[in-house]
Amino acid sequence: MPPRLGHKKSRAGCSQCKSRRVKVRFLPGSRCSSLPSCPPFPPLTNLQCDETRPVCSACARHAQECSFLHAPPTPAATPAAALVPGKSAEPSGPLAVEQSARPANGSRAFDLSDLRLFHHFTSETASAIAMRPDLLQVFTREVPILAYDQEYLMRAILAMGALHIASLSTPNVDQAMVATASYHLNESLVLSKPHLAHLTQHNCHAVFAFSALVSLYSFALPLYQTSYGTPSASIDRIVEVMELIRGTSTVVAGGSEWVGRGPLRPIMEHAVLPPPPNPMPPQIEARLAFLNAHVAELNAAPEEIAAYRDALWSLERSFKMVFSLGACNHINYALAWAALISPMYLEAVRMRKPPALAILGYFCPLLQKHWGGWIVAGWQSWLLKDIEAALRGTFWCESTIQSAAQLNNLLSTMKRFQP
Repeated sequence: MPPRLGHKKSRAGCSQCKSRRVKVRFLPGSRCSSLPSCPPFPPLTNLQCDETRPVCSACARHAQECSFLHAPPTPAATPAAALVPGKSAEPSGPLAVEQSARPANGSRAFDLSDLRLFHHFTSETASAIAMRPDLLQVFTREVPILAYDQEYLMRAILAMGALHIASLSTPNVDQAMVATASYHLNESLVLSKPHLAHLTQHNCHAVFAFSALVSLYSFALPLYQTSYGTPSASIDRIVEVMELIRGTSTVVAGGSEWVGRGPLRPIMEHAVLPPPPNPMPPQIEARLAFLNAHVAELNAAPEEIAAYRDALWSLERSFKMVFSLGACNHINYALAWAALISPMYLEAVRMRKPPALAILGYFCPLLQKHWGGWIVAGWQSWLLKDIEAALRGTFWCESTIQSAAQLNNLLSTMKRFQP
């Protein structure tokens, strides 16, 4: 009987991971304590509490409040740990925060480094996520104005600015800036709770802007965290991202009429306008009709087939918006599809049911890097690779990959808006 590998027991994980029974993982390259001769442990692909501070990777992935944010400091002196309230070690560089600048409620006060993040968001990040001139106006003017007296929205803006700066760092992603982004996002989630619970005509605009930024952030974050690496389980991760997007869209649904009459209307136009009457290219219509026909013939429960058909209808609507409006950046249409699909469809994707994966494969062309930029860079190739592996040996495999390639080629010919 081969010797058992040593097991690292730790009670230092965050409260959220403990409640989900998530174990603390081995650090790549560490060795078994009880068997010194065993080889180093390889990096693990399952997502476990890595005790990263101020927000562990699992909580950042789920966009949940992490207990580490308000926990006592640990001995490790790192720029990320320096953001934890009460940290005695003094980090170097712009992340250094004076103890006296931290208010009693546990959140550190805004400082000059945050002004850098805010400026970067309005001058650089906004143009990187805007798909139309009117959207650029919204992100550079209207959203910042709303954030002046809503700290949770301001924190979300700073999180996006920090994550964008991290994405631009070369040759390696600036992990200190990723930690800063996670800190601000976690603070934003905590501060937003009362507003999300009581949506009104007065706070709905800030809440909607917050939900839009959190949705974009959730798409981008896994691409820039060292602990994620290249997603080998990209299907599960995209499901988690879409569940978060569905959750935020559900929260603001009650205020959509108010938002539709306010300064943020351009953000939600793709969700409130009817599908354009203009036809799509015949190749796209033929591919979607092919998939619809095979879904209709499935030997499955009626509610499961209905979930597939609803997902296809929403996807067809997104493609019509892209081709008819000549959109220059269709990440918003990808977000719209994620907000409209049902929990039953997402569960079918998680279970690797071939029809659900085929529909997800048709969705992948909306995640083109040159359209979605830094927010979606890498998602398309990772997803298609995992979808092809999961469908290999089934009827759905070849047609899905071929259709995704054809859709990709057609969309790649469209021009992106350059602000």
